[in-house]
Amino acid sequence: MTEFVRHHITPIYEMESRDVGYAWGSRTYLNIGGSTYLLTNEHVAEKMITTPIAHLPRDQDVAVRVTNPMQALGWPVDAAMSRLQMGALEGAPTQPILPQKLDVSFSPVDYELLFICGYPGFSSPKFTTQPNRRTSYFGTLNTPDQPYLSQKVPLPGRSDCQSEFHFAISYPNEGTMTLTGGNADTPDAHGLSGSLASLEYAFCRE
Repeated sequence: MTEFVRHHITPIYEMESRDVGYAWGSRTYLNIGGSTYLLTNEHVAEKMITTPIAHLPRDQDVAVRVTNPMQALGWPVDAAMSRLQMGALEGAPTQPILPQKLDVSFSPVDYELLFICGYPGFSSPKFTTQPNRRTSYFGTLNTPDQPYLSQKVPLPGRSDCQSEFHFAISYPNEGTMTLTGGNADTPDAHGLSGSLASLEYAFCRE
């Protein structure tokens, strides 16, 4: 599942300059009518108002600046997308996902395991007192993806959470299990906004 999802997602970078950048969020490549779009959250895309942002179609390659404007819907939908230039993914291992692969609504069965994959913007654990943001000062920025299994949990009792638009998933800060059987810290969730959940779209928001 991880290998399948990796071909459709990309980290998003906040570009301070040609050589300095920061991990900012996660995005999905989406094919609509033969054109390729970047799909993410509106609260991720709004960074374009003040700072250039870029995506990474080829691992270990040069990040590509997003130049087309974002079409966005604010909260509670919190979605945005931008059309890429023709040929932006030519020769790249990443490919846009087809819309029919996304469910129209989120309706998991009880206790269903949900697969999540995105790009945490921090290498430090969740709730640490010393957060370590992933940063580039010399043109190289390592942003490994973070796949994990989780389950749906009740929405928090907040006025800005609406069941017709939102769902909540368990994201514990410790006691998680790796594929090799050991325990692992859960990374700071900032940067996971825009991640895929199973084959549906997860609008992650702190």
